[in-house]
Amino acid sequence: MTEERTVPSISTPHFRFFDLMHETDDKLPLLNDYQQPIQRSLKEAIAYIQQHKTLHIDHHIQNKVSLARKKCSEGDDINNLTVDESAAIQLYTMESETERESLFYILNCLLRLTDRNELEPVLPYFKLLTGALEKLPTLNGVVYRGVNGNISSNFVKGKKLTWWGFSSCTQSLEVLQKEEFLGNSGQRTLFYIECINGKSIENYSYSSSDEKEVLLPPGTEFLITGKKRANRGLAIVHLKEI
Repeated sequence: MTEERTVPSISTPHFRFFDLMHETDDKLPLLNDYQQPIQRSLKEAIAYIQQHKTLHIDHHIQNKVSLARKKCSEGDDINNLTVDESAAIQLYTMESETERESLFYILNCLLRLTDRNELEPVLPYFKLLTGALEKLPTLNGVVYRGVNGNISSNFVKGKKLTWWGFSSCTQSLEVLQKEEFLGNSGQRTLFYIECINGKSIENYSYSSSDEKEVLLPPGTEFLITGKKRANRGLAIVHLKEI
């Protein structure tokens, strides 16, 4: 039977930029011992996730793999990423209409579990993604992310915190001010982040490069350096990567 290549309209609801709402305060084991799975192609890595039915990954995911690989096959990569590596990054940004079926959501949920054995279904993809990100230039500078609602009371100056999932941020404050992100009114929390290990993926994102997306790796630790109230319901929390 010929493989179905039709890809549904891929929405870009930007769930991943608000993913920090799912972060845990638990102290988790480090990831260093869980990054040596058998090398697989991107298609094989995603098929391995699909074998685990309880993860409920988007049933169009293999079609999205084909689309990502096709787009990433156009021309040489400036950072010498393979097609599968470039497509692994792009696939991370190809969200589903339902957040819980999105690849980024499933990966980050498993990264936040205390039992690191739960990561096993996603390890081949995780290896491809982290290997690709390691080839990209490291960003040392200010990035932003945010959530709707005022959660600033959860962040105490001088305390440390860890984000265990991949963290989607933007280099552009204007991006977060768009209505499809935080907007300009209502209760919102903006994170002003001084990062030292960011990876710009704007050239690999399926979404618009205007989003200027930066990924922070899982297990990134921060110091809370301050917070303040701004106007129109905005709270700002300052974080410094350590």
